[in-house]
Amino acid sequence: AEPPAAEGQPADGQPAEAAPTSDPAVIVARENPPVFLGRSDWRGMVEVPSGDFPVRLVYVKNGGRLLARLPIVPGLEPQMQVDLMNDDLRLEAEAFIAGVRSKIMDLVARRAVLSARIRGRIQENKLSEAEEMMAELRGLESRRDISGMLDQQQQRFSTVDRVMQRKIDILFSDTRELIAKFLKDDDVDKLAQEIRAGQGAGS
Repeated sequence: AEPPAAEGQPADGQPAEAAPTSDPAVIVARENPPVFLGRSDWRGMVEVPSGDFPVRLVYVKNGGRLLARLPIVPGLEPQMQVDLMNDDLRLEAEAFIAGVRSKIMDLVARRAVLSARIRGRIQENKLSEAEEMMAELRGLESRRDISGMLDQQQQRFSTVDRVMQRKIDILFSDTRELIAKFLKDDDVDKLAQEIRAGQGAGS
């Protein structure tokens, strides 16, 4: 899983260690400019050094989600422990959706290239070649294929945590909007009609 991250303000004092967390973390101190403190180790620990002020405000993130905002006085205690919510399921859903969106964009590009080539063949009256390319276009994954995969996989990303579930559901609903916008089946049907029209004109 991709690690959490954190930001905070400068601080004084002895170097201190952040408490173990359930997952690795990326730590960033919000200074001017913000300072990247690092990723937590396999124990979930990270060292928070002193800065120019006694208190550092540290932000802990997991992927793109903020998990905690922690005011820390480095050196006040040898070690500080903070319990954080396990955010792995949302992070896994985020990675899955990123893959799906990449697939959608790839399909859009391939459809555009094939459509342009098909229209070129129609204009040149090479209708048999246009039909062959049309079969290739229809062989690509369709809007229904991608939507069906989303429906099937969304069941895997179910949790009793309402906040996390809402974030996961938004990822899926936004992706369905992308599918509806960019993978339109009627575009393929229009090309088929243009081929038939060309065949009718030539008969």
